[in-house]
Amino acid sequence: MNDGTRQYQAMEIQAMSPARRVVFLYDFLLSRLRMARQVLETEDISQRTMHFLKAQDAVIELLGALDEEASPELVGRLAALYAYFQGEIVQIGVRPNRDRLDQLISLVATLHQAWVHAAEAADSYAGP
Repeated sequence: MNDGTRQYQAMEIQAMSPARRVVFLYDFLLSRLRMARQVLETEDISQRTMHFLKAQDAVIELLGALDEEASPELVGRLAALYAYFQGEIVQIGVRPNRDRLDQLISLVATLHQAWVHAAEAADSYAGP
């Protein structure tokens, strides 16, 4: 990917509503976890590690997207959840465990769907 494409994508992400940006980050996190799942049991440790590191990057971005002024209680719960994600990613990266990764993917997928619905509701509330 060239610098122009990266800049365009960065601008596109910045133009998203906060809810859409969270959906985008969950999309990315979920795709990286699924890619890591595909190579989990292979000997390609570097590919697996790369996918887990990119998944961790997504979680860090999700943490950065939290708006503490909106709802401190919700932010605290989400921050704890994201810390759990980070811990699981690290543990599965160190000691590959398909079942544990499947559980994490399932949890992230469920939350992804909740954010999709929230973003759709926010978009329809905001109007055209």
